[in-house]
Amino acid sequence: MKLKSLRPIGRRFHLHNHELLYENNAGETKSYEMVSHNRLQTKEDLGGTIDGVIVIAVQDDKMLLLREFRMAINRYVYGFCSGMVNENEPARYAAIRELREETGLEVKEFLHQGYSSFPSPAISDTRIIPIFVKTKGAIKPSPSPNEEITAAFYTRDEVKHLLKSGEQFDTKAQMAAYFFAYGT
Repeated sequence: MKLKSLRPIGRRFHLHNHELLYENNAGETKSYEMVSHNRLQTKEDLGGTIDGVIVIAVQDDKMLLLREFRMAINRYVYGFCSGMVNENEPARYAAIRELREETGLEVKEFLHQGYSSFPSPAISDTRIIPIFVKTKGAIKPSPSPNEEITAAFYTRDEVKHLLKSGEQFDTKAQMAAYFFAYGT
């Protein structure tokens, strides 16, 4: 596949829509629509910016999970603290901010900062960085009227139960929860 052109086709709130024109393996033109948090100008801009963080947090050998209402699917899912990185903001600062905003918790210790990845590469060039932390403090409700979040710490057995119960998870959280619960 060879990218021939990139064209903005609209913007709503935080997302920019773009049409990509590719030359496929048969030499034909393939039109593809995608969204980005960024205003893309050239093909080099695709996937070039760190957009957000995901915070994988533990406290006293328990994993923090958020049961959060997600408007795009009109239901609650289990996931992690996550959010956008502000312009020129280091990923660790964004992790501290998002953890505090969504749960009232503080970072006690940074365990690991992973490499960036693409959570939805079929539709977006969004890049996120996973930040693994130990937390301190007590959970407090999110003050935002635009978020419905119930945060709690879960033991490995409680996470196993959630995974087996059929509760809905975001994909990243489901995979990390599985490895936390089963240690494999």
